[in-house]
Amino acid sequence: MNIKNYYWSDENKFIALSNLLTGDTMKLLQTLSELQWTCQHLKEAILKHLCTEDCYDEKVRHAIPLQSENTDAFISKIKMMFDRWTELAGVTKGELRDLVIRDQLYRSF
Repeated sequence: MNIKNYYWSDENKFIALSNLLTGDTMKLLQTLSELQWTCQHLKEAILKHLCTEDCYDEKVRHAIPLQSENTDAFISKIKMMFDRWTELAGVTKGELRDLVIRDQLYRSF
C-alpha cells in the first residue's frame, strides 16, 4: 500500500505507521517528543536504532553483491549505505577525508 497516493497529512501518516510498531520500535516511539511526531523523525529514530554509524561502516566495507543483483543495483546499494554511514557520522563531504583516515587508523591497531 502506498500511503503517498492517498494524500494523507504527515500527522495521519505518522499515526497510521505508529500503529504498526511493536516491541523495541514501539518503545522507541515513546521516547519521541510531540514535536518529533512526524514520519521523518520516526524514520530517523528507527534507522538509528536498527543500525548505527559503525554498523553502516561494516556494511559498506563487507558488502558483496547478491547472485541476483546486477552491478548497477549493487553500486546503488553501496552508495545508499555509504550515504547513511556519513549521515550518521554527522560529516560533510569536506570532513569525509578525516572520517576515512580515522576509520583506517582505528582498523590499523
